[in-house]
Amino acid sequence: MADDYKAIGAAARKRRDESLPESYLLPAEQIKDLPRDVTGIPSKSDHFSSEELEFVSASVETILVKIRERVWTALQVTEAFCKVATVAHQLVRPSQLTIARAKSLDEHLLRTGEIVGPFHGLPISLKDCFVTPPFPSSIGMACYAREASAAESETVLVRILRDMGAIAYCKTNVPVAMMMMETINNVWGETRNPFHTGLSSGGSSGGEAALLAMKGSPLGIGTDIGGSIRIPGAWCNLYALKPSTGRFPTWGIKSGIPGQEFVLAVNGPMARDLKALQIYCENVLSERVGVWGKDPKCVPLPWKKNVIQPEGRKLRFGFIGCHDGMITCHPPVERALGAARKALEDSGHEIIDWQPIDHMEILLETLVWGFATFGSQSILPQLEKPESLSLNQ
Repeated sequence: MADDYKAIGAAARKRRDESLPESYLLPAEQIKDLPRDVTGIPSKSDHFSSEELEFVSASVETILVKIRERVWTALQVTEAFCKVATVAHQLVRPSQLTIARAKSLDEHLLRTGEIVGPFHGLPISLKDCFVTPPFPSSIGMACYAREASAAESETVLVRILRDMGAIAYCKTNVPVAMMMMETINNVWGETRNPFHTGLSSGGSSGGEAALLAMKGSPLGIGTDIGGSIRIPGAWCNLYALKPSTGRFPTWGIKSGIPGQEFVLAVNGPMARDLKALQIYCENVLSERVGVWGKDPKCVPLPWKKNVIQPEGRKLRFGFIGCHDGMITCHPPVERALGAARKALEDSGHEIIDWQPIDHMEILLETLVWGFATFGSQSILPQLEKPESLSLNQ
């Protein structure tokens, strides 16, 4: 008889836990009677050296410069982030991790005096849907949790980032089939919000958001259709970009609804500082990398600088406001929108109130119907297998 989802989940967690160096773990006495806000635990604990805390508190820009100038090594930086990621796992369960390549990148720089690429030595965390052979990409489903990924199934963006010198050291948790706005599944459990562990980190890129908020990663990559980057980004106090369709390569990303083409998913960067998003975008979308030659769905449009010409000219913004014809924003969101509008108007920019015509029809009669139909056909048969019964059965 096939193992049920509980046995598969337990085996996956055991495999992950056995991969965590014991020296990285917070002592048991330090994780008792924790405050709701656990973001300060690493800095307040004597578990980390001052040097390790400097590494994980540094911006992406600083990390890249320090490694390039051989002030820091890729191995030092990656080990520090792995250590914080391990502690984050103990506190809010965002991730599973591995360390690779860092030593070889340091050796390359020492031997040649040249960096591999613009992301040389930079640890980057990835949402679980990015396929990183040989590790499984379970996307929160027990039926996939023990499927080793074949080398040829590697997500094209993972290969691009590796060629640019990045270290994909960590994969982060998602909800079942990445179809919820919180992060919980039968394989890895629930990811909590580091700022208040009684609350959710959001979803479906909730593992990424929680890890970044804990300083367990300097830069993460999430995916988004209906808010999966934006929601956890907002809930965990991050900068997070949901780009337009066709900007970043999606080839080889594991989908909860294979073949779903009616609303295309995108992927984008998440970080604690805005500059990190800019560095990521301008390098991945450079002509040198040429992502449009690696994924046919990418638009051949390189990153552009200084596009506002003449410099300082006033812009025109469309503004939906706090009600889109279907949903009214919560008061904090309405307040933020109002502050943004006022700042733009005070700077002399023009604001046009944009009427969201047919949003109700688009959302209810097209989007919701499509997900209900195609999602049910794709996801439910997988969840109904004996080895992956869902919590609701």
